[in-house]
Amino acid sequence: KAIAPASPDSTGAGDCLVPSMESAPMASQLARADKPLVGRLVEVFGLARGARSYDESSQEETQEVVEVDGECGCCLAWSASSESYVIQTFNGLSVTVPEANLREWTPPPAEEGGFDAAWPISDRGEQGQATARFAETVVSC
Repeated sequence: KAIAPASPDSTGAGDCLVPSMESAPMASQLARADKPLVGRLVEVFGLARGARSYDESSQEETQEVVEVDGECGCCLAWSASSESYVIQTFNGLSVTVPEANLREWTPPPAEEGGFDAAWPISDRGEQGQATARFAETVVSC
């Protein structure tokens, strides 16, 4: 999957890189139109029963429920089938979360323990290879 900014005009601290949905088999299910949190950093709150895990390869929710309340991550897509956003937490979990349980999150400045950019977590395919090459390049500099 290609990596692209969430939208051409989003360059703020609360933005993240998201996989291009154009190459996704279920692009209509994961459409970004009129869903303002897609491509934004978010915090999960108020989930009393956890969130459903999301399988990126099949692009479907699983039966596994995981606790992500209070976690932050990148909003990757909107899932019409579950009427929820697909979130990848900074701990590497992919889950679906209703919009009512998400709020935009801005990391603190890098000098205060924050970061300047969030890179999607993946160890599969081209994206995983690109991530590994990028990390090797940064470390070798």
